[in-house]
Amino acid sequence: MMVPKSGAAAAPFLLNQTQFLWVTGGQSSTTSMSQSTEIYSIEKNEWVQGTDLPEPLIGHAATVLEGGKVLISGGKRFLPQKLL
Repeated sequence: MMVPKSGAAAAPFLLNQTQFLWVTGGQSSTTSMSQSTEIYSIEKNEWVQGTDLPEPLIGHAATVLEGGKVLISGGKRFLPQKLL
């Protein structure tokens, strides 16, 4: 990954006979939650930036659907706390 994270979702997929790993969300070592998407090309051994999620997620699941779309389910999202 471009930035090491825990709690990210990963889904392998095949496109034009090339293997990729799609990774999104998670939490960096600085405890900030991420909404980034990164795509790893196994053949080229390189990461590229994908489209960000609408909001940060952690502990979610990712499934690649027919047609190359990715379904994100579950997880926790960042909710700012109200100051009292």
